[in-house]
Amino acid sequence: MLKLSGVQLKYIAEILNNLGIVFFASMVVPILYSEINIYLTLAGLFYAFECWLLGVVLISIRKETK
Repeated sequence: MLKLSGVQLKYIAEILNNLGIVFFASMVVPILYSEINIYLTLAGLFYAFECWLLGVVLISIRKETK
């Protein structure tokens, strides 16, 4: 198993958080300029939620290792 330091976990969690923002934006921007695509909307919400959830898990692991 790969052992990461607390700082490394923090940065990975931040990257996942930023990736979630990108997925959320990929869902919102087309809604502003064209008709709503339900598949794109659901996929954007799903991926944004997954990235956020992984970020929260990594932060909780980081807090446990302190």
